[in-house]
This record gives sequence, structure tokens and C-alpha cells, in this order.
Amino acid sequence: MPVRIQTILCCGMLLLLVACAPFPAVEAAVDQARADAPAPDLLPIDELLAQAGSGSSAQTADAGLTARVAALRARAAALRGPITDPATRARLGRAIPVASRAVASPAPSG
Repeated sequence: MPVRIQTILCCGMLLLLVACAPFPAVEAAVDQARADAPAPDLLPIDELLAQAGSGSSAQTADAGLTARVAALRARAAALRGPITDPATRARLGRAIPVASRAVASPAPSG
């Protein structure tokens, strides 16, 4: 049999197989409270655009983002500071031999 006929027969068999499956109960997926609820009111587009253009939600979002940016910048500034306090740094400096510090330090750029 040519490939085209085989393809058509396979698609037909698949269609018959799918047609035998029971249809899902869509009505059962919606709860009774939603089924009995009234339909939403249809509003003119001009009224919807006026409500959207009021800017109250945009200003609230802008203020929230500004506060978040400030908090993140403060956190980044705190992370840029020294990791150890001066007393700990001095104690570590006394504990580490001078020869090993000379090897570990980067070469001066010149």
C-alpha cells in the first residue's frame, strides 16, 4: 500500500477511536453558585478606559517599586562593606605568618 493511503487509514482509525470516548461532563466542573450567578454587566468602552486611566493603581505600583528599589540599594551597599570588623581583621593578621601573606597577595600593578 502506498504511504498516503496508509496515512489516511491511520488517521481514520484514530478518529474512530476518539469518537468512541465518552464526552467529559463539563457542566459538573462548574459549581452551583457560579451557575446561578448573574451575568456580568456590559459597560461601554469609554467608561472602562476612564476607570483604567485614573492612575491610582499605577501610582500605588510605582510607590511600591520605588520602595523596593531603595531597599535593594541599601542592601547592596551593606554587602559592599568589609566582611570582618577591624578587631577580627587584626587578630587574623597576627595569626597568619607574614611569608604566606606575601605569597597570597597580588602583585603590584605598575
